[in-house]
Amino acid sequence: MSIAAIACVPMFSVGVFGLIFNMRRSAVQRAMREELASQREIEARNRASLERSKRATEVAADQFRAMLEQLPQAVIAVDQSKEIVLMNAAAQSMLHEGRLLRSSALPSEIAALLTATAAASEGTRRSREVTLSMHEATLALRVECVASGGLAIAVLFDLAGERDAERRMGEFVAKASHELRTPLASIRAYAEMLEDADMIAESERRQLCATMLSESDRLARMVDQMLSISRIESGIARISAARVDLFALATEAVDAMRGEASTKDITLIVQPCAVSATAEGDRDMLQQVLVNLISNGIKYTPAGGTVTLSMDTDHLARSVVVHVTDTGPGIPLEAKGRLFEKFYRIENYRRLAKGTGLGLNLCRSVIEQLHGGQIGVESTLGMGSRFWFSVPMERVGRVAA
Repeated sequence: MSIAAIACVPMFSVGVFGLIFNMRRSAVQRAMREELASQREIEARNRASLERSKRATEVAADQFRAMLEQLPQAVIAVDQSKEIVLMNAAAQSMLHEGRLLRSSALPSEIAALLTATAAASEGTRRSREVTLSMHEATLALRVECVASGGLAIAVLFDLAGERDAERRMGEFVAKASHELRTPLASIRAYAEMLEDADMIAESERRQLCATMLSESDRLARMVDQMLSISRIESGIARISAARVDLFALATEAVDAMRGEASTKDITLIVQPCAVSATAEGDRDMLQQVLVNLISNGIKYTPAGGTVTLSMDTDHLARSVVVHVTDTGPGIPLEAKGRLFEKFYRIENYRRLAKGTGLGLNLCRSVIEQLHGGQIGVESTLGMGSRFWFSVPMERVGRVAA
């Protein structure tokens, strides 16, 4: 081997090793670049995920605040640094305050309770009744609060409203007891007379039995109406909403009442309806309202009179309006405002017809509370009365139950 060839061997080896080194370095650099790109991609995905979570949290928080703002109950939230995080419109209205920033601006008793609760352990619950002097008025409140996530969240209850509800319930029970006692006393008296059947003629016995059955039916109706009103006012009652043709329903109700009307020589009239009188509601409940109003018209209209049922649509209010007009004695001005109260009956008209004093109140509950409609009366003394109610053509949102 020549000297030149021998000299080339190490040079060749160096070149090969350099090439291998460069290739490995390129591979490492490429791997590092790929790893860096992968990390950047992961970081970008994480940032996007965090941003989505942040937005979702903000949206949820906004929705929660909006929901609390719409609540009829007064709600206040205070953090551990005594800052008011939330004070909804109901709380501001109750306390007659604007947008407050510190709990120290709240009435002292409420502020002390909230700040102490905010610093308490998670889930701690506290309750206190407070009496506040607010703008020349006294406000009795019950404050219920709970520690949650470093906040004290409190709900304020107006005790005056609760006590008024208790008072009204007491009055209802007292009136109900009085009204129930009357038919029960009649039934008992007639039953005692029937005990001595030998002293009573057959015709008189039949009359006593008929009266007892009539009073029993009256008692049953009163109990049914009280239960229906109670279910509606307590929010238990629910309607089975469907499209209802009120004109067809009115025709059915009138047909059902013709027998009762004929015994008093009362003419029932259903006026033709030129427009579609279809609304969304509970068919059975709306029929009960129609029957109650027609029955009232028959009861208080003298023999030979008429009860007329008509209807129209109020396009502005998007509702169907039903009228039941009679030719009875009319309603005194002072009685109109109380006509839909429980057990209220016009004293001078009690001799004209028996009743429970609950029918019109039940009609109002069904129309206003369950269907979101309106009910009222127009009357001139001595010139008859016109009862009316309206039902929305479409149910918008949730109607109060």
